Parts: sequence; structure tokens; C-alpha cells
Amino acid sequence: MSDLTSTLGSRRELAHRQSGKADVYLLWSSETDTLAVTVVDPEGSFELVVGPTEAFDVFQHPYAYAAQRGVRPLEPVA
Repeated sequence: MSDLTSTLGSRRELAHRQSGKADVYLLWSSETDTLAVTVVDPEGSFELVVGPTEAFDVFQHPYAYAAQRGVRPLEPVA
């Protein structure tokens, strides 16, 4: 497991990969039975709630899906 583990709460990390300086996570919430792809990047982070049929594709291409959905990364924390 990665360093995100301590902040997951009831969510479980299903997959993790690094892309440049960004960490990409596929997470599952046991409480709500939902999936999310979270990107943690020094330039800004974001999360996308995804359906089971699109989860792996969003995990592989989170920036494309974020742009398509109009999601902007949160400002980096100083």
C-alpha cells in the first residue's frame, strides 16, 4: 500500500500507479459502494467518481476524463 493509506478512511486502494510526479489511485468505498480515481500531483490534485465499467479507463487516463468533465485540479497546498 502507498502513503495515501492513512487518509483513506473506509476506502480501499484497489490500484496505484505513478505517472511523472503524479500518483494515481483507484479507490473503492465500502460504505457507499462507489469507485473513485484520485490524482495527487504537486501541481494540483483532483478526484473523479467513476462507474465500474469506466473505472480502469479513467485510472489509465485521468487527465483526459477530468478535462472532459470540466474538473480542474485543486490548488497545491503550500
